[in-house]
Amino acid sequence: MITYPTIRCRCKSIRLVLIAFSCLLLLLSQRAYPAWTILNPQPTAGDIIDIEFVDDSNGFLVTDGGILMKTTDGGENWTNLNNPNADTGVWDIDFINPNWGWVLCGNDPDNRGVQFIDYTRDAGDNWETYSVGSDETPATLNCLEFFDGLNGWAGGVTSLDGNLRYVIFRFIDGDTWEPIILPEGRGGTSLNEIFFLNRNFGWVVGDNGYTAYTTDGGREWLLSDPVTDDHLYGVHFSGPMDGWAVGGGFERGVILRSTDAGESWNVQRGNPIPTRLRAVHAYDTRSAIAISEGMEFNMAMVPAMIFSTSDAENWSLSNSIYGPVLQCMSNIERNVWIGGSNGYIAASANGIDWHRLSEFFGGGDFYDIWVLNRFSYVGGDQGALYRTINSGQRWDGIETGSDWRIMNLHFTSPFEGYITGANSTELFTENMGESWEEVEISGVDVNLITFTDEFGYATHGQSVAVTRDNGQNWESSEVIRGEIPASALSVPTRDIAYVASAGDTLRRSFNGGVSWEPVHGLMGESFGVSFVDANTGWAIAPTRGQGIRLFKTTDGGESWDSGYRFELAPGGVLFADENNGWIWENPGRVLHTDNGGQTWEDSNLRVNRIIRSLTAESSDRLWICGEDGLIAIWNRFELSTPVFTPQTPTGFTITPLYPNPTNSAVNMSISITRPGDYNIKLLDLTGRTLKNSQMSFSSGGTYPISVHLNGMAAGVYWVGVGDGELNLTRKVVLVR
Repeated sequence: MITYPTIRCRCKSIRLVLIAFSCLLLLLSQRAYPAWTILNPQPTAGDIIDIEFVDDSNGFLVTDGGILMKTTDGGENWTNLNNPNADTGVWDIDFINPNWGWVLCGNDPDNRGVQFIDYTRDAGDNWETYSVGSDETPATLNCLEFFDGLNGWAGGVTSLDGNLRYVIFRFIDGDTWEPIILPEGRGGTSLNEIFFLNRNFGWVVGDNGYTAYTTDGGREWLLSDPVTDDHLYGVHFSGPMDGWAVGGGFERGVILRSTDAGESWNVQRGNPIPTRLRAVHAYDTRSAIAISEGMEFNMAMVPAMIFSTSDAENWSLSNSIYGPVLQCMSNIERNVWIGGSNGYIAASANGIDWHRLSEFFGGGDFYDIWVLNRFSYVGGDQGALYRTINSGQRWDGIETGSDWRIMNLHFTSPFEGYITGANSTELFTENMGESWEEVEISGVDVNLITFTDEFGYATHGQSVAVTRDNGQNWESSEVIRGEIPASALSVPTRDIAYVASAGDTLRRSFNGGVSWEPVHGLMGESFGVSFVDANTGWAIAPTRGQGIRLFKTTDGGESWDSGYRFELAPGGVLFADENNGWIWENPGRVLHTDNGGQTWEDSNLRVNRIIRSLTAESSDRLWICGEDGLIAIWNRFELSTPVFTPQTPTGFTITPLYPNPTNSAVNMSISITRPGDYNIKLLDLTGRTLKNSQMSFSSGGTYPISVHLNGMAAGVYWVGVGDGELNLTRKVVLVR
């Protein structure tokens, strides 16, 4: 492995709410890209906003970051597709067979009234592009439907005489898109779904209960009488007369039923649905399935729910899924696939029993990642720490005995390393995490830690602690002015160190941390720093009237040259050598340079997540981790996709909790193959143990367990079961 100057970076936790096309990643399409490989979640990170199956084997999906993928084995395995206009964003997909498909992309950067629709006839190997919309009828489209290769429709909004109107662009003569202005209703800013039963009969739904239908292929549309003010997101008909539409508000779902081809609708009453419904599929005139998205509200998790009806009137809960927010559904007869947040994919043959097709480990966000040759460590929420010894092919969970958030980790060898967290505690291991020793660096939370030989630096609050004996003893001094802790620490040699803080100017030490001084030539706050030797380095700082920029020095910080201007929230900077480096903006944009920062190229990550840490294994290979368990590798050369196998208990398994939600107690069964003592814990959302009991089993078998929640306030809790090596947890909702 190449040894690099030590750089520790921490990205600011800023989630941006980006509107319409201002959030689009500036990707460079149709080029030979270095490859990003998503290690966690799999098959992809980000939220799945659409999933389409054309038969039991062949399917396609797209994420909120514009990642397009296909499967040929029912969703067990997925491969990436690269369509030419993914750089503008992807809003919807539709495939009519394993080869023919269309992708609704974003607007033309040079003409905002024109929107791109990419299409393929060979399963994504080659693509062509339609340009839809014009200056007279500008297109802002977000839903797409094709019946066959000659009949298609794209829906959204346009501007007509200064007013926002719903519009359908109708595909005619195999080449032209004709705009059809829909009749005015209560309307809104989004037309959410189009469904066509055949070439003639079609329906659309949108905001504020908007529904319209056509019987002539979309040449003319008729407005239905409104029966709800809620937004509608899904519509499906089993025949020309009978169908359903679904939607809802923030805390309720709504189901509409039509038996007259959509001319009129009735709200179906029944048990309240706690979150809005995202999609519906009608099997026949009497049976259908619908999904609600789920949400987190007031620290309580409302699960995503699957509902079904067999008599066209009464809907019942078929299943609840905790964790993902469901976004989309696809059906082939009775086979169902659903997609949602954080890459969640599941399949069912009956809508009741579900098989998860996606994989995820970690239980939350990852905050730091460290790489040594093929060895890597990543740590994050609730004490989650994982190790790979084969470059991410397999990940093993490491027990630390702690449930606090791991904020930083540094290993001086594959065996020896430190982890620090959010409870003023630091742990040291010398045996790859098999055992841990508690050490004290500062008595407060350590933010960043790094070592160069026996010299180590650790930031905590406004201070920097230094060790000269490999962590045996630490000396601390206050360095940073203001209340914001360090965001980056760069140590090009053991005597020279730089520390950056968003609340203070860049500061440096030339004498191994004995004294510190401000670096002149930069204005105000410093958001990041990276030095590759005593002279050459980069820093992120504001400028007068020019926003936040990247600066470079070649004389040890005596003078600085201005470079790249950050467009999104600045994350940080990391250089592996004097030529190769990366800067990142949040959410989820990483740029690479191979000429010392003179020019930058987007790395085509396409993951709309907060990046929290980067580590360079070499100038050709970069690791990142971040929000929602994100782990990914950038490789300058093509990289095959590894398959991770997170460590799971070999001695026991537990069933899901029931009833869940509950008002008193939950039940489960534990199946053990290894007799011994087992701990059953009730924990709060921070991981704090509220109740703890121990059960002893003298032989293998399956045993019932009840966990009582008497005296607990309504809310969300965790039930954990452990055999001393690894815990399994289940989430429970307590209602009163």
